[in-house]
Amino acid sequence: MFCEECGTKNELGATFCESCGHKMPVSAPKKEKGPKRKLSKSTIIILSVIGVLAACIITFFIVGSSMTNPKNIAHKYFKAMADADLDEMYGYLHTSDSDFVSKELFKSKNSEDAEKVEIVKSKVNDMSIINKEKGEAVIIIDCQIKEDDEVSDVEQLKVNLKKSGKKLLFFDNWVVEDETFIINDVKVKVIKDSKVKIDGIELTEKYLSKDDSTDSMDVYVIPEIMRGKYDVVITLPFGFDTKDTTTFSYDEDYYTFNSYDSIDLPDETITKIEKDLKSNIQTLYTNAIDEKLWNSFKSEFEFKDGNLSDLESDYSSLSRSISRLSKKLDSITFSDVTIKSVYFSDGELKVNAKATYTYKLSYTEGEETKTYESKDSEDDLVFYLVYNDKNFKLVDMYSYNTYFSAY
Repeated sequence: MFCEECGTKNELGATFCESCGHKMPVSAPKKEKGPKRKLSKSTIIILSVIGVLAACIITFFIVGSSMTNPKNIAHKYFKAMADADLDEMYGYLHTSDSDFVSKELFKSKNSEDAEKVEIVKSKVNDMSIINKEKGEAVIIIDCQIKEDDEVSDVEQLKVNLKKSGKKLLFFDNWVVEDETFIINDVKVKVIKDSKVKIDGIELTEKYLSKDDSTDSMDVYVIPEIMRGKYDVVITLPFGFDTKDTTTFSYDEDYYTFNSYDSIDLPDETITKIEKDLKSNIQTLYTNAIDEKLWNSFKSEFEFKDGNLSDLESDYSSLSRSISRLSKKLDSITFSDVTIKSVYFSDGELKVNAKATYTYKLSYTEGEETKTYESKDSEDDLVFYLVYNDKNFKLVDMYSYNTYFSAY
């Protein structure tokens, strides 16, 4: 070892320098290295597990991000459409199973129209829009189709998506919104207190919209229903069943019960309507002959939320016509009203009927006043009724007689 002061070499372990007497530094004895310690088997296993978990987490986020990417979802949906794979398509749609939405219904309503298309090339267009803040995306697919051995020019298909919660806890869940297949807020309008079944499923109270319904019509709203043709059975409140078919689609999202063929009402209903019509028309003619104003007796026809503007106009026209007759109509008596046919149209009952009546006239010839009493006369009339509070109410009429002959 060497002296720090004069640089003289001294023996190992000397306390002072043999040349200058400077105190020599004390050197610590060199430790011998022991054998290298090996990792235990449990430590190796733990480190391996940590490594595997880290790899799995990284893979999970890579795969999860790819699976939930709206561009990838739209492209896969497009390919499922091209392959006519209804099972695959349903999995991408924004919906949940209900009375009128299920995979089975989706397949049954669309199986006839599903047709495979040969895609030559397809890719997501860079002009696609993804707005994560609003949770909306419009993905544009550029594609070329081969048909009859000819390849089409590049066509574009837009796929609309919506963010719906989370998927696998960490990723935005993007789903396809396609009004072509799932119709929202379909309205079914029927006569008050009717029972409605669509493909055998009854529209219960939960579907009834009180805001849209009136005193004469019930309106049911189905939040979601599969596009397609449906059988409709309506049990009218007076015990009559009518059957119909309708197709719901994106441009036909409502159904109103109409009957374009004459229907057979129960006998007791026919009898009740005939009796009421006979009374109604007698009241109108009698008041017209007496030159009474509509407001003086309209309460006999009024009902809650009823619109009697057409009937008021009918009465005014009838009253004017009778007042202008060359021969005075003294009285008219309706003995019978017989229903010939019945139709439903836009919530109203259209009744074609035959009215039987007699009348009395008085007139002047020269200085002589004469009278005339008719025999039974018959006229065909058309009445429009609405159903209210378990009864049919008159709201309009046509073809009523305003000419009375003295011969």
